[in-house]
Amino acid sequence: MKKLWYIGLMFLAILLLCAATPLAQGATHVSVTWGSTYHPYSPDDPQVPNWFNLYEKPAQSSAASYITSLVPSAGSNWVGANNYGSSTTASNVYANSQAIQSNSAYDFLATFHVRRFLSNS
Repeated sequence: MKKLWYIGLMFLAILLLCAATPLAQGATHVSVTWGSTYHPYSPDDPQVPNWFNLYEKPAQSSAASYITSLVPSAGSNWVGANNYGSSTTASNVYANSQAIQSNSAYDFLATFHVRRFLSNS
């Protein structure tokens, strides 16, 4: 939980810094949280097959929700969207970015991706 709080604090600091940066007057800033629930299971993996679904997936979902809940505290012109789950695909991420870029009502996009870091150790 301490790690989640630290991540949230860092994210909020970044949003506040961005909010302090002069941008277009009256424009809306958007924050989108992404994260895929896809996790391939390898028979060589010493972990329990359901480990991802039992532990990692709920933690990632919680982190994505927490980050999205912090967005309004960065300012009234910030809008947050939580797209954690099946909507996290390359085409959706790029389409969302393009939609924000091409709409003059939006002037800033903050993207956060929740993912488990894999190591070879």
